Amino acid sequence: MHKSLLAISSILLLGASSYAVRAADLFPQGEHTNFDTYVLALSWQPGFCQSKGYSPAECPNLRNGEGELDALTIHGLWPSLPESLNISVGNWHKKGCNAVYNPQTERNYPSATKPWCNSKPVDMSPAFHQGLVKYMPGIKEPTCLHQYEYAKHGVCFGFKPEDYFGAMISLNRDLRNSPVGKFMKDNYGEEVNTADFKQVIVDTYGEDVSRNAVQLICTPTKKGLALTEIRLALRASEINTTLAYTSFNTDQSEVSGGSSNCGKSFTLIKYREDNKSQRVD
Repeated sequence: MHKSLLAISSILLLGASSYAVRAADLFPQGEHTNFDTYVLALSWQPGFCQSKGYSPAECPNLRNGEGELDALTIHGLWPSLPESLNISVGNWHKKGCNAVYNPQTERNYPSATKPWCNSKPVDMSPAFHQGLVKYMPGIKEPTCLHQYEYAKHGVCFGFKPEDYFGAMISLNRDLRNSPVGKFMKDNYGEEVNTADFKQVIVDTYGEDVSRNAVQLICTPTKKGLALTEIRLALRASEINTTLAYTSFNTDQSEVSGGSSNCGKSFTLIKYREDNKSQRVD
């Protein structure tokens, strides 16, 4: 199903107020549109916070949603190396848009360096920005994850920021609403068998998707491995469609299910109910 142009992609409820996040379909512009894959990186936020020792600003008093799947948040959406760029894949992963020449400034696009909040501001409406926090808590100061992600992966493709981040929101919601999301919700705070999790992916999207286009990333804790991130390899040509088997690019090298490091089991760490800290180990 194709997503309607300028349609309301999601309604975000924040306290007593609601915000409609509108986004047009996402299309790259300019010279380097010849890439075939996007990697959608989604964080399991409580696991991420534990892996970082709860120092990032978005971790203390983090819970800002109503349900278990608010823990499944956005990290980024990363185009693969365009064929028109004569650089190595490793250099592309390291530099991103900083490896691309900007004809308007007659120099390469600026690198995304810390502190990220000092990067060029991302042009989005206050309502969109406030709504995005629910899905991407790292946009809060002093982290400003959205400024880093756009500077490294978005600006050189001419993406309108609201379209770029709106696509991430839509895909995040698709996964939340899928059987994979239901499995995560049903096992919130529990240890799960990695094989069982992958089987849900197989049943939902196909065996080749689970094997070649979905990567699970885990981090050791005192209680064993904890899920911190899920990466999905998506066809660039299908980025504006509802997440389905045809969305995934199983013939790519950006993501490999065989490189997942989650062992035989991992925990879907939950937020603390007292909301004082996300530390659970």
